[in-house]
Amino acid sequence: MQSAELVVDWHALLIQLQRAGQSTSKIAAGSNVSRSTFLGWKNHGAQPRHPDGERMIAFWSQVTGKNRADLPMMRMEFSAARINSERARPTRLREDGFVTVRSAMHAAVLQRLAKA
Repeated sequence: MQSAELVVDWHALLIQLQRAGQSTSKIAAGSNVSRSTFLGWKNHGAQPRHPDGERMIAFWSQVTGKNRADLPMMRMEFSAARINSERARPTRLREDGFVTVRSAMHAAVLQRLAKA
């Protein structure tokens, strides 16, 4: 079973900022989100934590003069198999061993799939 959800297209949003004359260092300073963090959204399809995403949206809105209704969006497909494989994938190594990341978005999708 698959579920589709509209999410912000962070790659497109960052391209719009760059086309508006914002360098990566200006984007980092203006949004208070580190350069490596937002480049992960742009280049690797990562999804931001809510506060980081909100700061980036506020900066994008200030630079472009657009409002939230104008945000570039994309449809993201989720399946239980994909979510489970992403949850099980070790993402970083700490002293206590592998740590898996379970984002709030994954939790929301799992709840939707459970209701279906």
